[in-house]
Amino acid sequence: MSPVLQRYFSGHSVRRFIIHNSRSYFALAVLFRCASSFGQTQEAREWLDQGLSASSPAEKIAAYQRAIELDPAFTEAYYNLGLTYKAQRNFVEAEQAFYKASTVNPGNTKTETRLRILFELGATSRRLGKFAGAQDPFLEYYYTTGRTDQRSGNWTQAITAFEAAAQIDPDYRDLRLRVSQTQRQLNKLDREELLGRYYTDGLVAMQRKDFTLAINAFQRVQQISSGYRDAANRLAQARIALERAASQENAEKISPDVEQFYQHGLAALQGGDYVNAFVNFKSLELISPHYKDTDKRLEEAKRKLSESVPRAPGRTLAGDMALAGAVALTIILPVVGVYLFSPAAKARLLLLQGDYEKAAHIYERLLAKRPTRLKLYPVLANIYLLVGRTDETAIKVFKMILQLNLLAHRRDDINAIVAQRFLSEGRKDHDAINVMENALLVEMRKLGQSAKPF
Repeated sequence: MSPVLQRYFSGHSVRRFIIHNSRSYFALAVLFRCASSFGQTQEAREWLDQGLSASSPAEKIAAYQRAIELDPAFTEAYYNLGLTYKAQRNFVEAEQAFYKASTVNPGNTKTETRLRILFELGATSRRLGKFAGAQDPFLEYYYTTGRTDQRSGNWTQAITAFEAAAQIDPDYRDLRLRVSQTQRQLNKLDREELLGRYYTDGLVAMQRKDFTLAINAFQRVQQISSGYRDAANRLAQARIALERAASQENAEKISPDVEQFYQHGLAALQGGDYVNAFVNFKSLELISPHYKDTDKRLEEAKRKLSESVPRAPGRTLAGDMALAGAVALTIILPVVGVYLFSPAAKARLLLLQGDYEKAAHIYERLLAKRPTRLKLYPVLANIYLLVGRTDETAIKVFKMILQLNLLAHRRDDINAIVAQRFLSEGRKDHDAINVMENALLVEMRKLGQSAKPF
């Protein structure tokens, strides 16, 4: 090497060259890092797209998991993984995926996406019987929804969301202050504008299956004007939908040992204990038939059992299956017995036996505990009509059916009884006039049908 080059590449010169060009080196390092990160993210995005376009749940799950391996902070991959598990009714895995989606990269997640994640996390957690109060993911969902609507000037949506959050924890963060601020803005709006906004908010919430927000919106409409459009009917529909969702969640929570049955079944299959495998998967089928691949595992246990040791003379495969099924039922009955012999089931049995008074008493107690069980009102009203009851308790039930526009078998009779009561009380308010007008129309219709032409 020439003396010039030796001098140029001496330690001092090299150090000075690096110092002088440090910014270029730093920029180059950042560029290489970004390029590497972009390549990984791009590949992860391709796996996400592959999962979205896949037809089978197994392919979807594998693609999303690969995307997460390539980019552990890939919120969208976790979210879609959760949706796939949820569709399979595997709520344990779904909850874990939604939780990761909510925590891996919260600062860089769009508000709309974060709200979707929180909603799914809340719904899934409730199905598993988890969280209450400040730990309920729905609390942050409703609070964040309210803040977003508040910033956008959507005051009616903001107040219904804040009210939903307050129903979970009224002392959450600055919730009371935000409710007060939003209410001040609402006070500036015209009555008709408020009615229109709340009604529209309720319809939108119903489409999103957010029945809590729908109920809050339609209740606001009712508070301002009880006869506005079909708000009373919409409110009843939202309450029924929420009741059904809660019932479904309770059904999913019949046994906390679902995963235990599944794991014991797998272990029995792998260990060649096919009778126990059948019993565990049969038990699981009775509790939660759509859990993971229960149906396939049950069929596998049946097949293995039929291929196992030859049966003694006189024993058949059907007999073995029946015996194993009986064992499974014996295991499950203590778990689900409370549901099979619930108060509502007892009341239905009493009705079949013609014991109307005892059945009515059970329904009255159920409604006293949970007045939102709207489907019980028509049943109870029908019992009252059968036994001829028109006391105060019966009148309250009849009024509820008319006010909420619930479907009832003998609605005209109910209307006539309530109208007669209003007449005897001398009532002249809006509700009383509507009931009496309807009763008059029914009578006129009856007269028209019975009149004979000359």
